[in-house]
Amino acid sequence: MKAARAAAIPKAAELYEAQISRGLEGNPDAATEARLILQDLFPEKIRLISKEDGSLWASGAYQTAALLKVAGTRGRDDRI
Repeated sequence: MKAARAAAIPKAAELYEAQISRGLEGNPDAATEARLILQDLFPEKIRLISKEDGSLWASGAYQTAALLKVAGTRGRDDRI
């Protein structure tokens, strides 16, 4: 069953990416859903860090377990 979960994670990431893309394209309902997705993926604040070369970097904790919600399991073989 663990292999099935691992195989489902890329599909979950694709679903999240598509939803976020629709939100960025101006769909207001998709934008609302995208905000919720991003809050699940990044539960803590994202810090922006300016580097001496003028580049801007984002730093934050990425919650990979959020992908398991979309994959249909919480990591204990429980169906959602």
